[in-house]
Amino acid sequence: YALGFWVGVNSSVWAVCAYTLKYDDLRKVVKAAKKLCLGIAAQLDNFGKPLTDFIPDSFTAGEAEISAGPASLKMGFGEFTPTSFKLMTKPSLDFNFSYQSGFEDAVKAYFGD
Repeated sequence: YALGFWVGVNSSVWAVCAYTLKYDDLRKVVKAAKKLCLGIAAQLDNFGKPLTDFIPDSFTAGEAEISAGPASLKMGFGEFTPTSFKLMTKPSLDFNFSYQSGFEDAVKAYFGD
């Protein structure tokens, strides 16, 4: 997370520097740099994941999720797998402190979101 945050701030600074060469208006510079950096953050979401992470091994009929900042609590209702069926799944608590989330948080903090 910390490395992603550091690289996100660094990318934001250099994006602003690069777009000042293209635009005279500071609003256009900030808008273009922010769009570029958030686009990079979106591409980092799937970086480094193996192909098996994209193929579901089960299906949940319905889910309820509560999140606050980087933490989220998820509960599923009716989980189907090839070998079993569960009426209710165990609640799972997750903290998203990935490289990508650090990068995205840094970009948002740098541009004041």
